Amino acid sequence: MEILETIRIGIAVTGILCPVLLMLALCSVSYTQVGERLIQWRNQMGRQVSRKMKTSRFAYFRYDRIQDYLEHYGVTYMFPGKADPVSYLAVKGVFALLCMAAGLQIHPAIGLLLLPVGFQAPDGLIRLSNQQDNDEMLADIKNVYDTLRIQTKAGVYLTHSLSECYLAVENGRLKAALLTLTNRIVAKSDITQALEEFHEKFENKYIDILCMILQQSLESGRTVQILEDVSSQLTDMQHAIHMKEKEKLDRKIQVLQLLIFVGIMGVCLLGLGTEIMDSIIQF
Repeated sequence: MEILETIRIGIAVTGILCPVLLMLALCSVSYTQVGERLIQWRNQMGRQVSRKMKTSRFAYFRYDRIQDYLEHYGVTYMFPGKADPVSYLAVKGVFALLCMAAGLQIHPAIGLLLLPVGFQAPDGLIRLSNQQDNDEMLADIKNVYDTLRIQTKAGVYLTHSLSECYLAVENGRLKAALLTLTNRIVAKSDITQALEEFHEKFENKYIDILCMILQQSLESGRTVQILEDVSSQLTDMQHAIHMKEKEKLDRKIQVLQLLIFVGIMGVCLLGLGTEIMDSIIQF
């Protein structure tokens, strides 16, 4: 208990000292100098942490693993140029400290229990965001399948078919990945490598199947037949799209029913209140 009390006091003292030190720093140097020094310190610390992460013996903290994870779940797309493994771990650390601080206000044991919960919270948010992206991409992925099948039947080369797929989709994340895919193919003339890079940008079973189909078609040269053989996948996708639309409609209906119920209750309570007031006045 003494250790936990010391931690709590340390957090409180830090919360007091940080603003004081910041004010002293602002009084001694200009705002521009403070900003430059903070940026220099951040960059220096970031480089040091990056070097240690690249040589870490623990797989969980390996730089490459985290970078692939952020790419796979669309974090690098949401925060271009800002989402890197160092920033990711810093955010997880901040979440952990905030949850621990909140728990300490209730009980020291709860604070310690919430520490790992806060550390894992960003991962839950990332996976939830990716699932939402996957739901929004369903219709566009089906359009990609349809476009590839039609274009390939017409004898259009795969590279040009993928360019048509870029024009057929609306989802920003998928559209950006398709643009990068076609640019990689044109620049390097290596469709296999470009497809692998495209595949790594998503955690989506339908895109997994699409990349597998395209890889098989490149190896066998039977693109049309392979695309025809995935009609069951298209049926499953269409069913999934209908289910998602049905869920959205059900949620809207539930909200409307709730609003109607609240409105009826409000009218009843208003009428009851009016009758009570009239009775009191007459009395």
